[in-house]
Amino acid sequence: MKKFLLLNLLALSGFLQETRGQQQDSIWEQIRRIAEAQHEIVALTIRQNNFSHVLPEMRKVYALRFPEKYESALSQEIEIVADSLMHKKQYDIAHQVIDEGLNALRLNKNKAAVLKKKAYILKKEGKEAEALRYFRQSVALETAH
Repeated sequence: MKKFLLLNLLALSGFLQETRGQQQDSIWEQIRRIAEAQHEIVALTIRQNNFSHVLPEMRKVYALRFPEKYESALSQEIEIVADSLMHKKQYDIAHQVIDEGLNALRLNKNKAAVLKKKAYILKKEGKEAEALRYFRQSVALETAH
């Protein structure tokens, strides 16, 4: 009887985990679709030189609450947008996108990638001492467990 109950509990546990996984996948799909549309809005905003609209649109992306499993997609988005702004010489906005984006990230490897982008932008601006500080922070996060 105990063996039968244990088997049923294990089966139920597996079913619940599978159901939870399916729900998370469904939630992720919705987040992904919204994030893709927001990406296009941000890209067009930058292309049209409407820089004052970039940060408010990026805040909508940050508010999506990416699951940790997919958080690297958010860090990549932050890097892409900051890079685009850097090429348009909109350094201040690029740094704001990064700084606010860091608050939306939880995983060290993703924070490290974004800090590295910040360092590259600072280097491009000729702010080498500050860039060095952020490169070091990036490395420290990468090596932290």
